[in-house]
Amino acid sequence: MEKYSMIRLVLSFLLVIVLLGMTMSCERYIDSRDPVRSLPEDGPIPTNLTVEINNQSVVLSWDIANPDIVSKYRVYVAKEEDSIFVLHDSTTTTSIEMSDLHVNQRYLLRVTAVTSENLEWEPSEIVNAIITYLSIELANGDEYTSSRDITVRINAPSLFSHVMISEDSTFADAQFVPATGQSASFELSEGDGVKYVFVKLQLNDGSVTGEPLRDSIILDTQAAIDSVFFLPPANGQYFGAGDTITFGLSTGETGGRRAVAIITGAAVPLYDDGTNADPDSGDGIYYGTWVVPVQFVLNAGEVTGEFTDIAGNTASPRKADILLNVFTAPLPVTLSATTLSTFEITLNWTRSTSNNFASYRLYRSTSSNVTENSTLLDVFPSATATSYTDTTLTYNQTYYYRLYTYDKVGQSVGSDIASAHTLNNLPPETVELTIVPGASTVDLYWTASDERDFESYRIYRGDASVDDNSSIVLIERNQNVTSAMGVDLQGSPYVRIYVFDRHGFKAAGPAVQVP
Repeated sequence: MEKYSMIRLVLSFLLVIVLLGMTMSCERYIDSRDPVRSLPEDGPIPTNLTVEINNQSVVLSWDIANPDIVSKYRVYVAKEEDSIFVLHDSTTTTSIEMSDLHVNQRYLLRVTAVTSENLEWEPSEIVNAIITYLSIELANGDEYTSSRDITVRINAPSLFSHVMISEDSTFADAQFVPATGQSASFELSEGDGVKYVFVKLQLNDGSVTGEPLRDSIILDTQAAIDSVFFLPPANGQYFGAGDTITFGLSTGETGGRRAVAIITGAAVPLYDDGTNADPDSGDGIYYGTWVVPVQFVLNAGEVTGEFTDIAGNTASPRKADILLNVFTAPLPVTLSATTLSTFEITLNWTRSTSNNFASYRLYRSTSSNVTENSTLLDVFPSATATSYTDTTLTYNQTYYYRLYTYDKVGQSVGSDIASAHTLNNLPPETVELTIVPGASTVDLYWTASDERDFESYRIYRGDASVDDNSSIVLIERNQNVTSAMGVDLQGSPYVRIYVFDRHGFKAAGPAVQVP
């Protein structure tokens, strides 16, 4: 009886050894502290692991054949160089985004499934990923482009082999093409406006970027000027020297590279930034001011607007609807006066440089207040006239002069006031008379007078007391004529010659007896 009891004890022990050996020889190994319990034959193991690379993060996704028995998933991470896996995170879904890994470090990733009984099954296959900085830049970072053909610069490590570019975030119209360097050419779709460009990359290890890299640019292929204008002058007719003209150019585009108003001899820059007379910044209407310089003249001139927008498109020039008139009062000339005689004063002046010259007008007064209401001596229609002699003066008198320069619109400016004093008058010198008798008439000869204010020679006939109250024989007003032929003295025994000046002074020669 004891013998059979011993045999049963030995058989029981051997059975325990066999069962223990069977358990230890199982091919599956589960790294778990859960108490030993019976395991299902087909446990949940994640498959088809994929990695999508985003900017400074990765998204790890996987499939599971029997998700109903899984309570969570555990993600293990190891550095490539040591391959030591540590638990990084857990999730109840079949994907996870990891953004807390070191940048530019390659990692090994694998996933395990934990059942609702808290059993952790075998890990998935290993995939690798690298966290990096990813971005794209269109047309060198410009906000605008005037060309549909742009360069897409890809800011990523030189580990990608293929690139896919589209304006559709779903990439329905695109496919991966081999990458050539860090940039790629792309043609934007037609039509001006904001263009969004999306990029996906395939890395050398086969992984692809997840969320598309994205950038935008404004396509602007044309520029136009709606109108060119200038604010009217205060007098409603024309501008003059020193006036400020405000020019404007309406485009409907802000941020233009160049906006100017062109007039003869000047290019006025225009602004849309709230400065230089611009009332509203960024409204697409550009303003600028220009101060009319001295002597600038523009008669019915055109104002032309030119514009280049921020994208570099140049609009066709456009002219203002109305013409611009700029008439600047001429500069005054410098006047001088020189006494010549008892009745003459010569005036000299500098030549006018006015571009709109019309005439000079010379005024005279016996007082120092010479204005355009004084005596008008003469009008000179040519700017080359620079002198004048006043010969209608009284002796021993001071005269004042002023020369006004007029332009073609009637503006005028007066010169400085010049003055001179005429010489005091003295009776003229006498001349000598000679009589040559003829048969019935006589020939008369006399010496020439050198008086500057000469008026006339006058010859009288009578008795020995003949004077200027006697009968007149002749009056000769030509100072250079010094003879008279065939004069009939009508039997008068004496003749006398007088020299008169223009002021009425006279000088009598001696009475000459007729032979």
